[in-house]
Amino acid sequence: MGSPDDKDVHPWERQDGEPDTAYQAFQGYFLQVPPRRMAHASVRHSTAELSRLYNEWRWEERATAYDRHVQRIRQAERDAMLQQDEKERLAKMVAVLETTGEIISREMAKLLRDSLATEASGLVRPGDLNKLLGQWVTLQRLIHGESTENVATVDARLENLTPEELRTLRELHEKLAGGSSDDTRH
Repeated sequence: MGSPDDKDVHPWERQDGEPDTAYQAFQGYFLQVPPRRMAHASVRHSTAELSRLYNEWRWEERATAYDRHVQRIRQAERDAMLQQDEKERLAKMVAVLETTGEIISREMAKLLRDSLATEASGLVRPGDLNKLLGQWVTLQRLIHGESTENVATVDARLENLTPEELRTLRELHEKLAGGSSDDTRH
């Protein structure tokens, strides 16, 4: 609790010059669950005295500041819990992905060993091997938080193109979009 000598006293703490009895009455008010009632703040003070203290020491403003303070604390606690839940969920996903990667690696090693041990061809079809390898790469990317799609970035500085190159680009774009380049030529 703040004392009258504190420089940075919270509004819900005892204020500079606030008598102890006034602060005790304020505590009876602001520690109530909203909606607060001035009449429930103190049995020692008359309604007229409580009303005077309420106005003089800005009880409503101070109680609202306290409510906002508590709300911020609760929100921070909720955020921390959600972050912890997300960390745990992601850790479980990574563990599953790593286990899957280990299984794929082990199966690939078996296939390689079996393939080297025989002269027979067709033990593993190229398409299956390609699919398995693609899934393994996808899992590795997921484990490391990387993109699983091949996304090329294009440096599109159109101001560096000549008018003829811009027309060609527009025609190619229209062709890809399914339109006809003859319809839009001027």
